[in-house]
Amino acid sequence: DDLMRPELKATLDGRELPVIGDGALMAALGQARSHTMRDIVASIQAEQDLVIRAPAASVTYVEGGPGTGKTAVALHRAAYLLYQDRRRYAGGILIVSPTPLLVAYTEGVLPSLGEEGQVAIRAIGSLVDGAEATLYDSPAVARAKGSYRMLKVLRKVARGALETPGGSPGRSTAAGDRSEQLAFGEEAVPAPAGTPTR
Repeated sequence: DDLMRPELKATLDGRELPVIGDGALMAALGQARSHTMRDIVASIQAEQDLVIRAPAASVTYVEGGPGTGKTAVALHRAAYLLYQDRRRYAGGILIVSPTPLLVAYTEGVLPSLGEEGQVAIRAIGSLVDGAEATLYDSPAVARAKGSYRMLKVLRKVARGALETPGGSPGRSTAAGDRSEQLAFGEEAVPAPAGTPTR
């Protein structure tokens, strides 16, 4: 099936469905166990379909206002990537959510995609065991996170360059009155003199 050829038709439970992309994929997604997912699949717009099927060569960033389908697009993209290349994504896909509330909602939708056990979702504040997420950063931490050095560090982390001898991502911190710093691998971002420690 060709992308966005409305003259092609698929059926689900005897009802005609418009084929937006791969007929087998859309039909499988449409066979959701819940009416919520069936409604979501039926309402996928052409632009959303393009995002779902974007090449997997880089990060896909989805932006939009409340209720515009960002979550539905992200979940369908995960299912699509698994559908297209099971070997590449054999370890599964992790979706990072900004809030635990969105995690709870999304966990209710994931089984409807038919990819149970292959797609995990976690709130950003619970990604690292033992790390405590806070609502606001101290001024020193905010400056460090917003620095150009941090961008370089995050790029290295994203590429898997920061690894401890055991093979897992490494992070270390050091604190002190005048020498307080956040250290990530080789990069160290010093805090201003006199910054209080916690």
